[in-house]
Amino acid sequence: GSIKIAESFRHQQIVLLDWVKQQINQKGMLAVFLLLLIPFPFDLVGIAAGLVKMDIRRFFLATFLGKTVRYSVLAYLAAIGAKLLLAYFGLPV
Repeated sequence: GSIKIAESFRHQQIVLLDWVKQQINQKGMLAVFLLLLIPFPFDLVGIAAGLVKMDIRRFFLATFLGKTVRYSVLAYLAAIGAKLLLAYFGLPV
C-alpha cells in the first residue's frame, strides 16, 4: 500500500536527482539557468549542484539569471492578461 507508493516516490526522486546532477556536471551554469526557467524544484537543483561541487558564485549567478528571466516573463504575461481582462469587461486599460 502506502509503503510501496513511498518507495516508488523516493526512487523517482533519486532518478531525477541523478539526471539533474548529470546535466549540471555536463552543462554547468547553463543547466542551472535552464532548469530554473521552468517550474522545477529549486531544492533539487541546489542539492545536485552541491553534489557535483559547482562553484557557488556560478550557481548563484545562474540562479539569479534563471529566476529573473522566469519571473519577468510571468509578470509580462500577467500584465497582458490583466489588459485583456479589463478590455473584455469594457473597462479602461
